[in-house]
Order: sequence, then structure tokens, then C-alpha cells
Amino acid sequence: MDKSAIKKYAIWARAELIELIEKKANSFGLTEKTNFVSIKDLKQIENRLILLTSSKQVRALLLRFQNKGFKQTIEEIALTWFNRFNAIRFMEINGYLPDSIRVFSYKFKSFIVNICNTLNPFFPEMFPQFDDYSNLFLYDLLEDSNILNRLLTDIPEEDWVDNVQIIGWLYQFFNTEAKDKIFEDLKRNVKISKDKIPTATQLFTPEWVVKYMVENSLGRIWLESHNDQNLKKNWHYYLEEPNQRKEVKIELEKIREEYKHIRLEEIKCIDPCMGSGNILCYLFDVLFQLYREYGYSASNAVESIVKNNIYGLDIDEQVTRLAYFSLMMKARQYDKNFFAKIIQPNIYTIKESNSISKELLDYWMPVDLYVGGP
Repeated sequence: MDKSAIKKYAIWARAELIELIEKKANSFGLTEKTNFVSIKDLKQIENRLILLTSSKQVRALLLRFQNKGFKQTIEEIALTWFNRFNAIRFMEINGYLPDSIRVFSYKFKSFIVNICNTLNPFFPEMFPQFDDYSNLFLYDLLEDSNILNRLLTDIPEEDWVDNVQIIGWLYQFFNTEAKDKIFEDLKRNVKISKDKIPTATQLFTPEWVVKYMVENSLGRIWLESHNDQNLKKNWHYYLEEPNQRKEVKIELEKIREEYKHIRLEEIKCIDPCMGSGNILCYLFDVLFQLYREYGYSASNAVESIVKNNIYGLDIDEQVTRLAYFSLMMKARQYDKNFFAKIIQPNIYTIKESNSISKELLDYWMPVDLYVGGP
């Protein structure tokens, strides 16, 4: 995978998308100086824009600007379309789109719109219905931008083949300049705001680290309790158990004895800060090996893994969508009919709880069990 090409494209695409989306917002009469707090001003803007598009989109867009601010909303919309374009590119290269159509290769705008709508049932967060406010900007991005041309020419096709990790790398490189600015600000004693925490803290875990972690956790638990040595022949980062003290050996044997009775469906793997899901994807690979080794069909194995085995959490909504997408792509890789099942992975964003009232907490739990209680 040509990471230098991916990085160069992602950094350029961020600047290009932000510029085009801000230009479109300006054409709506929306700027950094717009008073998004004034009900009167918002009503005037809404009345003007509703003549151009749907009222639902306009109100949702204005509410986003009001809650998040002008600059952050523009950046979010830019990232949203960056991720969508990359997702569609991955799916068309791997033949996962309906009828295996090459929607970007031919650049038919109506096809792109239709594909976004078609993908909604499978990826409701990444591809919302077309009345989502971010869709107000799509036609301008397709008409005025070189985004799709460079997506096709700058990144070699072979880098997309069965390599869903490319989605995470693109996302990380997209945030390169924003992350650099955060750390430059820190040097000037500018604190990291809450909305910048994901950008400041996210880092793509190298492949060898991912494999080492998974093979020596999930892999070790299964091998030590089931003694199936054939499974580890392709686990290059698996380490044999070191010689332990007698008392440690006794405790380990107790644990292994318990795991001998566990069924594959009962294994729970969670990444509480999953990022774009590359650890979850390798967990999927290893779990699939285990299921197949024990006689499950590919279809049944995939369904069980998605339903029962893998869980992921993150504080970043955007990256949660990428992890969801990545896991769906893993499932589709092993089962070509998986999309038809409409099974959703256990992937979630950790939401803020500041809006939960004391009364609601009192209702659900004793007052002395939560912080702030007497």
C-alpha cells in the first residue's frame, strides 16, 4: 500500500472539500459572521433557502451550524463526504456495489446519488436518506471538484483490493494538518477543546501490533483450552507460553479448564476505543478461522461473528461509522450474500451523558451509586 500517495491525496482532499463546501454555504448566505443564535435571522435564512431546497434539510443544516458553529460544521461535512467517497470507491473496486457497477469510474452523477440512497439500509449512518443536510453540497462537489478524478488516479487500484484498512489510513491522513495545528496550539498553551479530542488522540495501530494483540489474546485463549495447534500456523506473532512458577501454572490450568466448555458463540471481544476498526477486523479474521475449523459454513460463521462476538465503542461519531463500515466489509468479504441479511454490527458511539437529569438517575439507580450523590 502506497501510504505516501494516500497521505498526499487525503491532505489535498481536505483542503479542497472545505473550500468548496464553505463556498456553497456562502452562496446560501451563511458565513462565520452569521448570527445562528438569533431566531429572527435564522427564520429569514430558512425562508430564503426553502425556496431552493427542502425545509427539512435547511432546518437540520441551520441547527447544526447553531450547535457546532460555522467552521466545525463545514469541516464535518467535508469529512462526511470524504468518507462516503472512499467507501464507495472501496466497494466498487471489490465488486460489492449492486450489479458490481463502477460508479466512480464512469462518473455518472445520477448513479452516485442513487448509490448513496441504495446503501442507506446497510449503512444508515454513513449513507443517510437523501434529505440529510450534508447532501445539499453533493452536486457542487461533483460539478466543481477534482476530488473524484484524483481519487481514481492518485491511489492505485490494487491498494483497495481486500484491504479495508485503507479507509482508516485515509481518515488519519485527512486529519494530519488539523492534528498538527492542535499540537502547535498546545505549545502556545492553548488547551484542546472537547471537539478536538478525537483528532488529537487518534492513531492508526500498526498491523503487526494488531496481530500480536489478537493472536495472543483471543488466539491464546482458544488454543490453550482446545489444543488445536493447526490454527496457529499462520499466526506469525503468536508467542508460546513461557515457563511459569508452579502456583501460576495451577491457576492457568483452572482458567483453561473453564474455557474448554465455552462455545464460539459465547466469546465476547470488545475494543472500547476502536478507531476505524482495524483491530476488530483482525478479530473477525481469527474468529472466522475458528468457526471454519469447527465445521461452520462461511455464511453461518459470519452471521454469528457479527451478532455474537464483536463489539466496538468510540467517542467519535465519524470514526464509529468507519468501524461499522469496515466490519460490514469484512462480513461481505467472507459471505457474498451478507448484505441481504440486513444484520447490523454491535458498533456504537459513546454519547455524552450531561443531559441526563438527577431525577432520571434517581429513577434508575440508588443515589449513592453515581458520582455527585450524597
